[in-house]
Amino acid sequence: MPDPNQADDDQPRKKGLGLLLFPKLKQLDDDIVKTFAAVLNRQGFVIDVASRATEVLESILFEHYMITGQVFKGDLRDQLPATLAMTEEERIRVDVALTTHFRTRAKEQAAAILATTQTNMERSWQTAKSEEDSGDPLFQTVIMASAGLSRLLARRRPVISQLESEAPAEDAKATEAEVLTGSLGLSVLGQEVTSQLVKRWDNMQDEKVRDHHVDAGGQIRLINEPFLVMGQYLMRPKDTSLGATVRNIINCRCSAFYPMGKIIQIREEMQLAA
Repeated sequence: MPDPNQADDDQPRKKGLGLLLFPKLKQLDDDIVKTFAAVLNRQGFVIDVASRATEVLESILFEHYMITGQVFKGDLRDQLPATLAMTEEERIRVDVALTTHFRTRAKEQAAAILATTQTNMERSWQTAKSEEDSGDPLFQTVIMASAGLSRLLARRRPVISQLESEAPAEDAKATEAEVLTGSLGLSVLGQEVTSQLVKRWDNMQDEKVRDHHVDAGGQIRLINEPFLVMGQYLMRPKDTSLGATVRNIINCRCSAFYPMGKIIQIREEMQLAA
């Protein structure tokens, strides 16, 4: 029986997780727009959004990453025969690595998202001022700016929801695969991975897949080797640790596949060597 297309298997869960994150981001965006408007109307300047929203967004993202990890980190361990079951020590390694990584990612992604939001706010305010009629009261210009900001945030929200669901899903799968096959390192923590497990890049195989990701489909690498996609290196779909650009990861629905037969073989060899 041929191996399944991992992207097909993963996408419904990733999409569902994105839908779970979306309303939380919308609530935060709505609060930002209200504060933006209120401060402009009272004091006439654009707020520093990072000082007001960083803690909240980090918390939203970290909580979502942990939920995503719970959904995906059991994919491989649940397929193991009882004689090769994941040990408690291995479970702890996976959990600690992902928790540490997710805290760091939440901090980094919150900063990046809010930096763009700050740009959106400045642009919305400048655009509204340039379009106001002579003599318009301040509150009318603020309403225009707030509407413009709301539109910009609404366009970004689906993309952010997808990215911040798919990336931690791939991180969870990779971490579990590494630990199950005896790696001395964990790639999510920037450590060198030593496992001999292979991985495969799977795409959705439909008309929406961009040409470079069509070309990447079926690439097989050792788990410590990067895929080459659009001339850039990625350890797994959505990975930016090796310099992949936003253009290469946004709206990507690809998944990494880790063959269970090879994982079982490696664990049997580990068991014999113990």
